[in-house]
Parts: sequence; structure tokens; C-alpha cells
Amino acid sequence: MMRYILNIMKTACRQAWNNRKNYIFLSVTIVLTFSIIAFYMTYNDSEIYNTYKYTMKESSKIAFVQYEKNERNKRDLLLAKLDSLEDTHYYLASEVQGITLFDKEDQRVSFKLMAKVVPNHVWAYYWNSGCRAELIDGSKSFDLKNDEIIICESLYRLIKDQRDKNGDLFLNLSHDKKLKVADVCADFDAEHKTVDENGEISYFFYGFVSDSCVTNRETVNDEVVIYSASVAEIEAYAADLGLRFSSHYNEKQDMNREITNLIEIKKVILIALMIILGINMLSSFLNALNERKYEISIRRALGAGKHSIVLQFLTEGLIVIVIDILVSVAVVMMLLSCIKVYHTLVLGEEWIIHITGYSVTIFFLCCTFLALFFSILFSILSTRVEIIQYIKGE
Repeated sequence: MMRYILNIMKTACRQAWNNRKNYIFLSVTIVLTFSIIAFYMTYNDSEIYNTYKYTMKESSKIAFVQYEKNERNKRDLLLAKLDSLEDTHYYLASEVQGITLFDKEDQRVSFKLMAKVVPNHVWAYYWNSGCRAELIDGSKSFDLKNDEIIICESLYRLIKDQRDKNGDLFLNLSHDKKLKVADVCADFDAEHKTVDENGEISYFFYGFVSDSCVTNRETVNDEVVIYSASVAEIEAYAADLGLRFSSHYNEKQDMNREITNLIEIKKVILIALMIILGINMLSSFLNALNERKYEISIRRALGAGKHSIVLQFLTEGLIVIVIDILVSVAVVMMLLSCIKVYHTLVLGEEWIIHITGYSVTIFFLCCTFLALFFSILFSILSTRVEIIQYIKGE
């Protein structure tokens, strides 16, 4: 059986090669057909992805509510509301800003610490709604004791050689506090640097300290960090209280609506493309068949059965279409690579080629349907050639 299939494929490949001139116009049409479909779907997916690539990474269940020190009564009302909601967790946090770490000979350069004050052992640590802290070993669970600090990786690289005789690393703060470095977290962003009007440069580093080692007088930006499935309800309640609310929930909702709308538009455009390009493919297949009618007549006159002819032309059609689909994919990737280079070199922005599983499935189904439909049609029409008419005609 295997040998029989291989013989059919060898014969079909040989016939397709011998009649390559007849297949040129057909192949051009097929390549254009699938290139247009693949390019439209991939470019569309890439545009959506690059528009929302940062929003996609954020959780829509994380929210921050900021309050002033004189708004603690409002905060308490918010906490009571949070306690009444299911699947809702929270903790209180604040910041200690602008702590000078150590002096340098060059007085125009300073190094400052921005520390997030957090309780110990909570469900997650966030610097903001889009930035979850993670230790450099990949762990997301912190263990902070009194007089300990977790520092960012860039700061650790500056002080890692300053360990004491016991091998411990300490951070000396300008207000006479000495904190032991308990661990190191990954940097949140690229190096944060500011230059003031006098040309003085400040480098800011990030860290986490326990709420047991600072007083309320030292902290700013008090906030409630929330994880909840009811973010929209919390946002409305915070607005009623006059508290500042931040979350990626609305952005995620807008993104989901746009993606849903684009999927519906994609369906309509894809159907229209299938109809228009399918008509062109049918015309090309018929032209290729007209070029082969004399050959078919001779084979029929020599005793070749319809089954044999159907099988040969079906295999030829599938081989030609599969090769053309692969060429189409290569063409599309070249075009998208050119677009990526344009965005990178000309516009100076990152542009990632992206295709969703939905688009891959749709493209695969389109390829399968068109390949089988036109190959079967091609093979069936090849058996309807009038033998005597075309032999006489030649």
C-alpha cells in the first residue's frame, strides 16, 4: 500500500514538473490568494498585539487606591467594603522616598532609594498596578523581618562587594538606619535617572522594607493594594469616597472589546476574500485543465480509467497547492520582516510579529478547504474531457 502511494506521488510530481508551464499562472494565483489571506490575518494580529502588548501582561484584578493621611476614615470605609466582597484580598502599603544612600566624591551625583513599605507574608507584592515584584531567583514570595530590606538588582550590583566579615550585606541610610539586605528583586524598569536645572544627576533605586521598621511620619503615598474579581465595583465605591483609584481593568475591557470587534470584522473580510480569490483560483484551474485536455484524451484513448485520472490530477493539484501555500507563508514572513525593520530602524519602536491560535486555525481551515475543493474539482473535471473531440481537434 505504501509503495502504491509513493508511486502515485512520484508520478504526480513528474507530471506536475513536465507541465510546469501550465501551472505557472495557477501557482501565481494560489500564491497571491494565500499570501493575501495570511498577510491580512497576521498583520491584523500583530497590530493588535503591539497596541496592547503591555496591557496584555497586566492583571485586570489588581487595583491601587491612594489616600492621604487625613483620609483614613475614608480608607476604613473602603476596607469594610473590601471585607464584604468575595474573592477579594488587600494590604496596606506606602513609600519612603528620596533616601540618600551614600555620598560620592562628585557632589553633582547622588544615589537615592525609593522604598515600598509593605507588611510581611502577603499574597503578592506590587510596586504599581503593572509591576509585580519578583526575586532574581524567580520567587514571588517575600520574607521580610524587622530592619531588613529587599533591594533591586541594579543597586545590589553597586554594593555587593561591601559585605561584612560574616558575609552579610547592609545598606546604610542617611537617617542613621542600617538595614540588612535580605534578598534581591529584579529591576522594574530601565535605570531611573534625573538631571535637575543645575546639572545635578540623581539615580533612583527601588526596594521593599517591612512596615515594622518605619513610622507613619516617614512615609508618603499611602495606598491599599487590592486583588479582586470585583474591580469595577471597587472603582465605583472609591470614586464615591473621593479616593484615587488606578487599575488596568478598564484598559483590559477596552482591549477585549476591540479584539472582539476585530474578530467579527476579520470574519466578514475573510469570507469576501475567500469568494473573490476562490473565483480567481477556479478560473486558473480551468485554464490549466484546458492546457491538459489533449493529454487526458490520449490517456483515455489508451485505456486509462477515470479512477486513475482522478487520482493523478487530485495528487497533482494537492502537491501544487501545498508548495504554493509554503511559498505564500515565506512571502508573508518576508513582508512582515520588512515592516518590523521599518518600525525598528525608521520609527524607533519595537514591533513584534504575532499571530493568534484563532488565526492559525482559520488559515489552516481555509488552506485545507481550498486545497481539497479545487483539487477534487480539478480531478473530476479532468474525467469529462471528450476523447474523440479533442483528438480530432489536435
